[in-house]
Amino acid sequence: MLRIRVGLLLAFLVLADLAAFVVFLNGFFPVKRSVLGYADHSSRTEPEIIDLDDAPKADRTLQLPRIYDKVVLILIDALRADFVLPGVETDVQQMEYVKNLIVMNKTLSYTARAHPPTVTLPRIKAMTTGSIPGFIDVVMNFNTQSLQEDNIISQLHRLGQKIVFYGDDTWMKLYPEHFVRTDGTTSFFVTDYTEVDYNVTRHLSNELIRHDWDLLILHYLGLDHIGHLAGPYSPLIKPKLQEMDTVIKRVLEALATEYSDDRCLLLLCGDHGMSDQGSHGGSSLVETATPLIFLDPQWLGGKGQVYTGQTVDQIDMAATLALLLGVPIPQNNLGTIIVPMLNELDSRDKLRALYSNAKQLLMVMQENVRDYKREPSYHQLQRAQQSHISWIKTYISNPNSAVLNQLCVKVIQQYVMAMTAIREKLSGMLLYYDIHAMTAAIIVFFVVLLALVQFLNIDSGRVELFPSKVLVISTVLAIVIIFVHLSICTSQMASSSLCSIRGSLVIMFFIIVSIIGTSVWLISNGFEIFRKCRLLPVMFFKTDILHKLLVCGTMCHTITLLSSSFVEEEHQTWYFLTVSLHIIYIWKVYTCVYSITDCHDIREDTSDMAYVTDADIKGGIYLNSDMMLKLSERKEKLHSHKRIQDNKILMLLYSIAFLILCRLARAWNQTGDKWAHLPDIGDWLICPENINVLSLVAAISMISTFLHVYISSRSHLAIPALFILGSAGVYCFRTANRSFLGLSHYEMVSKGVFEARCVYTVLVLMLCYTFYKSLSSGHHDNQNVSHHFTKDHPPDTNYDQQYFSTDPYNKDASRVVLTLRNIWADIQSAWILLMLLILRPHNIALVAIVTWQEYIIRHITRKTLVLNLMEVILMYILDGTSWFLLSGQSGNSNSISTVDVSAGYIGLESYNPVIITFLMAASTYAMPVYWLISAVRIICDIAVEQSWTTSRLKQALLKLMTVLAICRALPIAVYSVLVTAERYHLFVWTVFSPKLLYEGMNTVIVTVFILLVAVIERHIPLSE
Repeated sequence: MLRIRVGLLLAFLVLADLAAFVVFLNGFFPVKRSVLGYADHSSRTEPEIIDLDDAPKADRTLQLPRIYDKVVLILIDALRADFVLPGVETDVQQMEYVKNLIVMNKTLSYTARAHPPTVTLPRIKAMTTGSIPGFIDVVMNFNTQSLQEDNIISQLHRLGQKIVFYGDDTWMKLYPEHFVRTDGTTSFFVTDYTEVDYNVTRHLSNELIRHDWDLLILHYLGLDHIGHLAGPYSPLIKPKLQEMDTVIKRVLEALATEYSDDRCLLLLCGDHGMSDQGSHGGSSLVETATPLIFLDPQWLGGKGQVYTGQTVDQIDMAATLALLLGVPIPQNNLGTIIVPMLNELDSRDKLRALYSNAKQLLMVMQENVRDYKREPSYHQLQRAQQSHISWIKTYISNPNSAVLNQLCVKVIQQYVMAMTAIREKLSGMLLYYDIHAMTAAIIVFFVVLLALVQFLNIDSGRVELFPSKVLVISTVLAIVIIFVHLSICTSQMASSSLCSIRGSLVIMFFIIVSIIGTSVWLISNGFEIFRKCRLLPVMFFKTDILHKLLVCGTMCHTITLLSSSFVEEEHQTWYFLTVSLHIIYIWKVYTCVYSITDCHDIREDTSDMAYVTDADIKGGIYLNSDMMLKLSERKEKLHSHKRIQDNKILMLLYSIAFLILCRLARAWNQTGDKWAHLPDIGDWLICPENINVLSLVAAISMISTFLHVYISSRSHLAIPALFILGSAGVYCFRTANRSFLGLSHYEMVSKGVFEARCVYTVLVLMLCYTFYKSLSSGHHDNQNVSHHFTKDHPPDTNYDQQYFSTDPYNKDASRVVLTLRNIWADIQSAWILLMLLILRPHNIALVAIVTWQEYIIRHITRKTLVLNLMEVILMYILDGTSWFLLSGQSGNSNSISTVDVSAGYIGLESYNPVIITFLMAASTYAMPVYWLISAVRIICDIAVEQSWTTSRLKQALLKLMTVLAICRALPIAVYSVLVTAERYHLFVWTVFSPKLLYEGMNTVIVTVFILLVAVIERHIPLSE
């Protein structure tokens, strides 16, 4: 009979869950079915007239004329519509020169609506291909590759047109060797907002006097970088918009003078907007609404059009630019030509242009809609073509007919309505979901979840795997799974990822092994599982109210994920749960302080933890010693009750302070969707006029966190001293970035890179000192045991000292326990310093709040002993999730726009994807990771206080890993079913998909943490 360690099996299960999640993402984020190849001019530009033999055939294949000889495309990254367009009530600065041109009818201006995700790479693809990029392009935005899909840039290149580009190097990666002259700037180094634009503008003097280019593209990044650093209301915004105004005026005047013999056009647009927090990626109005302004030098006399606030789709740019530049419309385009730009053409060419656009959309529909001829949009298009044929007949028979103009307007309207209907149909049909891969992943999710739940009842360090009585069942199950897999892969439901040779050999092997292993284990314990399930309701109702709330709250939160509104406002659910949890927790503390008989067991009742000997764990079987367990628990209770009565007032003051900190943290940042615009403390602090208050609050917060580190330190004065140096570096870094008050000349000579690197050096020194001390502690632990206890527990630790000093067995165990506690305390201090550095300046106060909240919980829990181990773990996990939503650049939410990109570039002077990814993840999940570290620390504190053996400590760490894995596996399993069922929902890309990415990243972080704890648990030595 094969035995396997629980920690090893837990690691396997969480890895299986993570692998299944990768498979699910691969199936859920679909691949578009694109029309292959490039469009050309060989097709007809007019519908065929069967009954009109004398109509000249040449007219029906005549290439549409090129309207403009030279086009300048100025793309300002993160240019919100209200930065430019008039008639919008806004508190942000505006580009006055361009705005005046719009008001004086010298432009043709629109609000362009961008599809989410609102990040640069998919938006460039949308503008040049006319298609709607997939949501997974959010991830690909950090690893740009050449674009193979038909697009206007490649079309111009194929026709020998000369393109010049300066700006974001994303274009150079998408279109390699397409530009005759180019100079790229790094789009991800967001701390620079001056040089990145100067490197574009410095080329204008040369390019505006040369006549060898057909398309000049300028992509400015400075505005986007300012948004990431300081938000749309920063004082840095106004000079940047004025700089862009000057550039546009300069280019427009040059086109009017230097290129007077050519027909020229300046096109001003943004790739996406900017949220009120300064980021982007979501679907809010300020993130999706961008200006689209056509500026023709010939319109400067007021020959443009009156601005009406009309909205177009951003993907309409591809078809419109293709027409203006005289190239074929890209084959996968879903946009429609902006009709007013056709005013330069006569009526027949207008209809030709619209017919070409409609025919191209029809080709895309033929590729993606099986019964496309039954679609109402197809019939609308047929009616438009019939009207077009009628117009052609009238035009050929009587070119001067008075009804031609009226009929032309009617045909244009019919074409536009038909193309809009086709686009709406195609936008939901172009994506292919891999149902096979998604279903396989969901099966693994639930199998892993069921197996993890059973781990809560394991009372041994080892489990039996594959008993002989179920080997036959496992063989049959494997054959069935392989048969089902092969059957699906040979059907129409074949998975592109799972049915390939590589996918079948690698992915399915891993999935089949996980399914077989956990299923066989469940089958072998089926009767025991059934018996415990019957007793579960009885056992649940016997628990106290706090335990009920922890379990029910976790379940209820998972259920709320089934609603899109609850996903958008998930923070409200967590606020309610955590506040209710803490109120009940404080109530338990109160009753424990004033009524000794109401106090519960210390950390763990007999159902949670058994007293275990090392001989038992080495043999793989635990033998419960009831007499020793009861004796130990009785001593612990008596000792705890004495401390409670000695600290009544202090316990109540701690409780009141904790609730005050909860309310203060709640009011710091508004997040979510519906109420994110409401003012909060953070918004007030980041106002430029309140920099004095922000600096003072940050300084007080840093001092407060230092006191926490000093009180909690187990390493004498070394860690607190290093923490002081690091905190000073953090303040100098923020001073250099003009976030805090400081010496004015200091801000001019430093950009903060050196200061940030000094803080990183301090962090490395803290960790090196910690691990060096832990490695060398074995030589003098005998002398240090008494010192550690007297420092941590003043007069009330006689019992602990006596217990540790008189029993050689426990004295050996104390070496390991003390070392682990010191290591995790120092890691906690280092993580606090990292949070001070990478979180937004106004959120430094939140770091102080969360550290003292955790200290209060840890202190009260140790003193009052009101929670068992399971309740402690669940409370720390729930607090970590709640604080995830409170922190962030202005409160995290399930929108990509709340990810603080600027945190990834702190201390960097060049682009490093590994470091940037780590820092961005650390910033986004700073608070959850802090609570996870604190959870391990409090377990080690409990182990020291209760004189645990290493065997019991190992069992507690296994309990932590199990509960943490369940808290991850449960929402993933339920949410995967939801997004599969709602994959065609209206909010699938704006609500469900961002949440899925957040869950995926959270799963990665938790998996890494569980594996780390598993390695530590595996290497904890047993006492001799």
